[in-house]
Amino acid sequence: MKIFRERLSDEELSILKGMIGLELNGILSPKVDTKYGSQTYTLDDSASFSLNQLQKKSYVIFTNHHKETDMGDDYWKLSVEELKHPKNIGYENDEYGYGYALTGNFAGIHIWSTINKIEIYTVDLSEYEEKLEYDAVLVFHFENGLKIAMSHLVFLIEISSDPEKINQMTENCSEKFVLE
Repeated sequence: MKIFRERLSDEELSILKGMIGLELNGILSPKVDTKYGSQTYTLDDSASFSLNQLQKKSYVIFTNHHKETDMGDDYWKLSVEELKHPKNIGYENDEYGYGYALTGNFAGIHIWSTINKIEIYTVDLSEYEEKLEYDAVLVFHFENGLKIAMSHLVFLIEISSDPEKINQMTENCSEKFVLE
């Protein structure tokens, strides 16, 4: 049986662990789509988490990478990296040396709360002669009681704070880690 495995690396887990205790100002993406009244958002293939810039002078970037097994089954690799600027969003340096300003088209989802905990959910499937194992859903818990899940949606990223949707996103997964 051939195994296809995409798990968060130790470095990526360390970046996530470093987010605990920091205030998430918002989630930035080149585009955000939603249905009116919905608590679920569809973002581009990357999401830039803007943390309190007094606490952390960088962005945590989540990128969805679509993959396919030899037999044509879809699976995903979620990558996590830390960058000085948001991904796929323009910026200009401030002429007075105070930093930079974001430019061009982008959208944001404002959170303004401290991250208390991150749960990582894993998909583990066996079909025919192939076994799939990948980290599929991240659930962020905030100081204000908000809970947000992030997962893949084909080539895009889906984020939801709707409890029913979060249950749907995690129902076929097993919890791999809890970072506190």
